[in-house]
Amino acid sequence: MRTTLESGAWIEHIPIQDIKGKHIRDYARAGKGQVNPDAVDEDGQVDAKVLVTSMDMGEAQEEKHDALWAIVITGWSYDFPVLKFDRGSGETAGAEVLDEIPGDDYQEIDLLLQPFAKKLTAKPRPKGVTTSASNGSSKGA
Repeated sequence: MRTTLESGAWIEHIPIQDIKGKHIRDYARAGKGQVNPDAVDEDGQVDAKVLVTSMDMGEAQEEKHDALWAIVITGWSYDFPVLKFDRGSGETAGAEVLDEIPGDDYQEIDLLLQPFAKKLTAKPRPKGVTTSASNGSSKGA
């Protein structure tokens, strides 16, 4: 599917209704923080202070953002390659090109992709909810 931006540039992306399990699984792999090796001692004990201070939530969010673009966008009119998501490592290659996208286009693309991020992280809603007061059978059974 092609979307033309206000500037005249365009992006090609998967239609939101075509999101598949692979896209959801890929997005879940992205932005996983790495544990600082100094946070775990020789006995396997975790130093919570080192663990927390070494976490970079901003970097994790940026990795998630870049992965979204790589997973959803399949082509564009810019003179540089589209980002690629590596399913094995959970990392996005080529994200540095985002620095070159004009600011207005960047913001417009971000807005366009927000529903994709929601769909990729949505939790399934069960059709019938069983409460603790119910045994899961209907009254007519």
